Amino acid sequence: MKTNTIRLTQKKPKKAVRIAQKKQTKIERLSKIMLIGTVLCCMAPFLYVMSMQMKASSSGITMMNLIETNPLVNLNMIAAFLNPFVGYMLFLTRKRLLAYENYESVYLNLAILMVAQICSMNILYLCLFAYVLYKAMDVYEKPFKSAFQAMSKSFVGKELGGSILIFCFFLLITLLTLRLNFLA
Repeated sequence: MKTNTIRLTQKKPKKAVRIAQKKQTKIERLSKIMLIGTVLCCMAPFLYVMSMQMKASSSGITMMNLIETNPLVNLNMIAAFLNPFVGYMLFLTRKRLLAYENYESVYLNLAILMVAQICSMNILYLCLFAYVLYKAMDVYEKPFKSAFQAMSKSFVGKELGGSILIFCFFLLITLLTLRLNFLA
């Protein structure tokens, strides 16, 4: 009789260990994806300058003339140069994910960064953040709605301030782009 109870108690920890290992594997996979996203965000200015150089050379003008004559290029350049800050926010979110803490902050930061990428019309980054948010919900196993319950003024300022600032900059760039396109 004692051997049966020992076997039963030994099976439970093994199952708990397997569940913990699966969760750790999910966190590590998501961490790698977030690291790739951080690198992509940090590469955005260089890629934009290269594409701007190719556009200028195909037009037969210098890059400085392209910047001087086309204000939309300037706004797109500013948006591209904001992406490393988005990468930094993704890096901070990754650190929170690796510590397995504060799922509300992870969810809401990713959601705000997704909306910012919608404003700047960066479909690649939008898909990346949507996938990361989906996988984060899989890791934490908590619904997205529950993240809004923890919101307070101090939480918004402390945990979401950087993402909100980035969103405001992208929103400003979007409004300026609309003004240049439709009102000028």
